[in-house]
Amino acid sequence: MLKQNPECRFEFYLRLGYFYLTVDNEKSVAVLTRALAENKKSPLGWIGLGKAYYYMANYDKSKTALNQANVYDPNNPEIWAYLALNLLKSKTDINMVNQCLKELFKLDIKEEKDRLI
Repeated sequence: MLKQNPECRFEFYLRLGYFYLTVDNEKSVAVLTRALAENKKSPLGWIGLGKAYYYMANYDKSKTALNQANVYDPNNPEIWAYLALNLLKSKTDINMVNQCLKELFKLDIKEEKDRLI
């Protein structure tokens, strides 16, 4: 069934990749890379890959993956949060950290308003 249905394969690899985030980040990177081979425009795939690289302390690859996730879903607060963490850990441009946090807080506030309505 997986061989015949690309969407099913993508979903399988995505879920497996997120599972591996809890136990083995290197396996997570491998599996999420396969998921992204099925669907390059998946923000969830890119976020997962960015998180796996972040947990492995590979901040350059993490930043690249998270920036790609941001291309496909710029309104996701989780992306902005991990970008800010990544920039803090890699001790890079503090102005970019502030920009990420501004976006994060702006989106979190909007999300809270949407929940109340």
